[in-house]
Amino acid sequence: MKRRTCISNGLLVAAMVLMSASLASAQSGAGETRSCADIFFNDESPARPRGLRLDLPNACVRFTGEINNNFQQDLSTPEGRASAHSGQGSTTPKSIDTTIGYLNVDTKSITRLGDLTTNMQVQWLKATNDGTDLGTATIQSLYGSMNGVTAGYTSSLMNFWGGDFLFTASTPNISVGIVSYEAPLNENFRIAAAVESGLPSSQQTSLGIASLNLQSPTVTGRLRYFGDDGLVLHLSGVVRQAEFPANTTSPLFSSSAATRTGWAPSFGASVPLRFLGQGDVFSMQATYAVNALQVLGTKADIGRLESILPSTGPTSGWSVVGSLHHVWSSQFQSNAFASYISAGADLIGTRPAVHTTRLDANIYWFPVEQLRLGAEIGWVRTELAANGAEGLLSGVSGTALVGYLSAKLRF
Repeated sequence: MKRRTCISNGLLVAAMVLMSASLASAQSGAGETRSCADIFFNDESPARPRGLRLDLPNACVRFTGEINNNFQQDLSTPEGRASAHSGQGSTTPKSIDTTIGYLNVDTKSITRLGDLTTNMQVQWLKATNDGTDLGTATIQSLYGSMNGVTAGYTSSLMNFWGGDFLFTASTPNISVGIVSYEAPLNENFRIAAAVESGLPSSQQTSLGIASLNLQSPTVTGRLRYFGDDGLVLHLSGVVRQAEFPANTTSPLFSSSAATRTGWAPSFGASVPLRFLGQGDVFSMQATYAVNALQVLGTKADIGRLESILPSTGPTSGWSVVGSLHHVWSSQFQSNAFASYISAGADLIGTRPAVHTTRLDANIYWFPVEQLRLGAEIGWVRTELAANGAEGLLSGVSGTALVGYLSAKLRF
């Protein structure tokens, strides 16, 4: 925990140093002073600026955010519900109400060396069953970028697909400590490379920057194509040295510490479907992983077994997700996705495996621009084969049907 705290503080200091250096450069001769009226961020246009803005010399600080309230109802049968919730049975609430708030602080500084942008996102979360009175606050993003270089805590280069759903899909969607560089090859292609912190071993949405894993850092690369018609193609990969500690707890299955190579390629695509409607998009991502199951998006704890039982082969698996976004009118939009994940491990005396299928659809209504109301339904089927690892592998087979009602207000 102390080492994680050190890197979290280090990233914060690095971001502050980058910002301070940029402001100093700006004040020492960047040219004509600019205000927020002349500075715009990547997610806005001069005609549609966002958020509350604060002028600094040759820089702009912008505050944006949103508040979400999501009501989740388990629609499964009692038997299916017990299986689908990792064996917790009737102790799992049949309905959960969750409120999530986000505050984004973005800066953009005009310097002689280039434009420096920084971002910090703070999340506040309160659920009916989280055991807290006031909820929890976490830092979900903290980084700075200049001239193609990005440093801090933000998305991995492996990330691509990102659907607008409350129900979880199986897909690489991880945040890491990262130092990356991205450069254009021509008008349509961009290439990036990075050194990233180790793959996370916990649920990041609940821990944020505290989930940073300093063990087994990774090297990642990414190539993207941006077509003039809106087509985006994504190809990325990760290589890591996965460290597995010695097992001395079981005389029968004792093993020494081991280092194994992990790797994973991923392909993604975002395809405009203008023949269906303006704004309609199909998006997908497929990933294969060896000794790097975290990038698949699975919560099944197969990888953990390698530190308990010696392996005779690698942990491996694959995942695929595809979604459709459809715009019905200026006030109504809908989304649907399907995803599948398969993962397994070759261990002494056991070959555990997990297969998960998810289906989901929603519809959103925008009565005014900043307010979104939605309804969603999701179905999941998990087939977990312990194959000799009973009592060691979390989760069991089962199905679940879940409904959601949601409201989101942006500011």
